[in-house]
Amino acid sequence: MKIRQPIQLIQPIPMKIRQPFHSSTLICSTLFCQQSTLAEQTIDQVLPTAIAFRSTETWEGQLGARTDAQDQGNPAFSCCIHNPTPGLANAAARRGNNLAASAHFDEAIEQFSQAIAVLPSPRWLLSRAKLYVKAGRNEAARADLRLAIAGGPQEPGLQFEIENLLVKLGEYQLVEQTIPAILSWHADAPAIILGQFQYLLASAQEHLGDRSQALENYLSAATNFMIQGSSAPAAFCVQRANSIASLNSSTAPYEVGTLSPPREGLEQMKKMVAHLVSEPNLFQPPVVQAVTGATMSSSSQHQYFQTQSSQPLTGVSLVCLNDLPGVKQELQILTATRKCCLRLSDLDSVLAGCQRVDVPEFWNPQLVKAHAYKVASGTLVLSVYVGGFREAIDITVYGDGTPFRGEERPLNLSPQEEALGRSRKISQLLEADKKAQTLTATEQWLKQSPTDVDANSYRAQALAKAGKYEEALKNIDFVIAYADRTKDTRFINRDRGNWPLIQRGTYQVGLAKYTEALQDFKQAFPPTPQADDYYWRARAEIGVGDLQNACTDLQSAISGYFADARIVRRDETKKLLQETRQRM
Repeated sequence: MKIRQPIQLIQPIPMKIRQPFHSSTLICSTLFCQQSTLAEQTIDQVLPTAIAFRSTETWEGQLGARTDAQDQGNPAFSCCIHNPTPGLANAAARRGNNLAASAHFDEAIEQFSQAIAVLPSPRWLLSRAKLYVKAGRNEAARADLRLAIAGGPQEPGLQFEIENLLVKLGEYQLVEQTIPAILSWHADAPAIILGQFQYLLASAQEHLGDRSQALENYLSAATNFMIQGSSAPAAFCVQRANSIASLNSSTAPYEVGTLSPPREGLEQMKKMVAHLVSEPNLFQPPVVQAVTGATMSSSSQHQYFQTQSSQPLTGVSLVCLNDLPGVKQELQILTATRKCCLRLSDLDSVLAGCQRVDVPEFWNPQLVKAHAYKVASGTLVLSVYVGGFREAIDITVYGDGTPFRGEERPLNLSPQEEALGRSRKISQLLEADKKAQTLTATEQWLKQSPTDVDANSYRAQALAKAGKYEEALKNIDFVIAYADRTKDTRFINRDRGNWPLIQRGTYQVGLAKYTEALQDFKQAFPPTPQADDYYWRARAEIGVGDLQNACTDLQSAISGYFADARIVRRDETKKLLQETRQRM
């Protein structure tokens, strides 16, 4: 691939020590390409979404979604206590993100501006630039994007979003100047990451009239997309290349099928797989080293070792012999697809005498298909891309009796670890509002441990979520008695007050027992009530007709929800306040 040298960078890009992309990151974050027709020519429609590498703090993906679920247990200001200046900036940015997700774009710009004034994070500059574009303020967006790239390459997902927006805004020369340094910085990245940047670079070069360089970069991008199993963007890049090549009548049209996969060290890879098929004692470290050409690089307390491959097996990126409890025999080999695309058809003669077997699909079957065979030491599983060059990305051998990935494996956890894992699982179910599953899980837990305070606490929350407040009272009363007896700081502390008693008060509101709820709140509130405390007390006050105090509490709740970036909850409370004032 030839890349046009930049004319002159707006600001020199500092070269920092970069961490190489680990092959396991590539395998575990296989990226999905949205299928598109070749007629669609916008970047967003054609390029794959870099799920594992894109910014997680993007309001665009949350637009119209409820943002309170993840925010409720983690107020934005909680990070400000020990590190106030960056903490306040983070809090403002979080509010900006959730305001934008709720379509309060002007407020969102204001909050991101407050955050940027403290800390001009490229991520926040990108978010504000997107909001400026939405408001039709393209010059302001360009200024933010220039500031965002001034510090040099960022993590690839963020950098891609910046360059993508620059292309949309027609900043082609700036894109052509900056992407070569990005490609150099992320030289070890997965092929699909390089393909995305090469596409943006080619697009900018095509707009600038540099057709020869654009042609080469479109084809390089197409090859990288094919390496990562993404056929649709590869086809689109080939179409763009053909639109340039068609200007020269002597140039034959390009086709996806004629793109050449990397095949470095193919014969050695085939020999390695032949040994994996025939070797009966495969799970001994000396045998692994002999078969894979790997040398041990580290060991850990978890009883497995990882080995980094050495020459001549350039097509191998990582070897892992797993000796965890319950997984006694598992050899995993991750392939280096950017060096060698090992196709299933390359192994026809090697696998000819092997019996095919069925195994659970560990990957997304739309992206990767498992092909399994009985071999001398157990079962060989080749995980192969469905699209692209259709190469193997993972070669794993399981000993007889070893559970496959995708099957339940014994964890050998202590009772404390089991309880912690169960608590986390139920907490996730509650957050996801999966009422039926939460009720089932808490019921099973209580059957095993009827006097477990955590089981009773989660059961009460699950019942309340399902609107079964009378039943929830029985479980929360058990927790209240436990908290009063033990003074357990998980349930009673200065910051949260008497949490179980507050919970009971909310259940009383659900049952229209407003006087009882107010009594609980009076006893339970902390010295500085939280937004939810004010909200629920206001609900009870409305129930008893105390509308003046209700309005005061609702206003306090609105301020608290805004501070904590709980924008949907703030908007709901604003509506309730308006309705309450109309009744006065």
